[in-house]
Amino acid sequence: MKTAVALFCVLYFVCCGVTASEMSETCLKQMGLSVFDLGNLIRDNTPEGIRIRGCFEGCLMQKIGLMDGNVINLRKIDEQIDRAYPDSEKKDIIRDTVHQCAYSAANDDQCVVAQNFGRCGLDQLRFAELAHRFT
Repeated sequence: MKTAVALFCVLYFVCCGVTASEMSETCLKQMGLSVFDLGNLIRDNTPEGIRIRGCFEGCLMQKIGLMDGNVINLRKIDEQIDRAYPDSEKKDIIRDTVHQCAYSAANDDQCVVAQNFGRCGLDQLRFAELAHRFT
């Protein structure tokens, strides 16, 4: 389970010739925000703050090809899983977990899709931490 969670983190920052910093700056500019707004945005749990975070996550996912419109790009995610874990026996578990999160994230709104996908990843992390405590 920890491996699946690590993959969620890797998936967000896999760069196709663009650095994470450049992507973040581009997405911030598109949203009319600056890097100085991020701290407040992370702490903002109002419906609007949550939506803006989802839109930012969606923008990042679009930039690295993990999302097309409001659809998670499972082919691209599978490529990244294969690249990150070429010989891992846990690859199928990771793939199933990520696919489950992608399916559960489905929505007409790309901001909601990104937010749901990220939340699912965090839920998997919490579950893995809890399970690890009892093993």
